Amino acid sequence: TNPQSENYAFLIGLFSTLFCVNIVTGNVSIQLVSVSFLQIFRAISPGVTMFLSYFILTKKITVQQIYSMFPICLGVMLTIREEISLTAARFIITAVGTFLSALKAVLTNKFLVGSMALD
Repeated sequence: TNPQSENYAFLIGLFSTLFCVNIVTGNVSIQLVSVSFLQIFRAISPGVTMFLSYFILTKKITVQQIYSMFPICLGVMLTIREEISLTAARFIITAVGTFLSALKAVLTNKFLVGSMALD
């Protein structure tokens, strides 16, 4: 057997686990918070994706990209403040779900482009 293919199989296994945990976390979030809150909170996904792309894919981020996230984050902060039934646990599970979703997107890019691209 080829060690490279074993490494890919391991990485695909980890990615599949991430994919499943992301789905479970998203479903738990839907049970704990309102759908509207979840969608508004997920609006920060592009910012989280940008952050992870910088560290994992070493993509450059422009100042304009960073500034474009300010209105979105401000809107999310204002919405969260008004959420009556929000508890720390509900906030954390929603934040983890958003993080996992962004991580999944970045790792998908890593698997499809560059040195780790699957043949």
